[in-house]
Amino acid sequence: MKNIEITAEWILGILPCYAQADGYGTITLMADNLSDSHWIDLALDTMGVIYDSDIIDDDLDLEDPNGILVFWDFKIDEIKYDCPNLFAEWKRMDLINSLYNRKN
Repeated sequence: MKNIEITAEWILGILPCYAQADGYGTITLMADNLSDSHWIDLALDTMGVIYDSDIIDDDLDLEDPNGILVFWDFKIDEIKYDCPNLFAEWKRMDLINSLYNRKN
């Protein structure tokens, strides 16, 4: 049997999820697929990231992935060492949004 190694950065970078930085050091990930959300949970839990999570289910049927949005909020700095590429990308996004927040 062959073993493969999957990193948290690979999971967070390859799965179809939307990332939004608030400009104050927090990132929000959003996924519209329940099975992908389990992988994201696994990646965050494996790294020991402290996060808030919520599920919005329009259909109230968790077996049907349509109409589901899963959200995670956490500090970008929590992934600094485990996900250096995503950290750099999300930190840049956060910096841009922080400049926008200062103007408004």
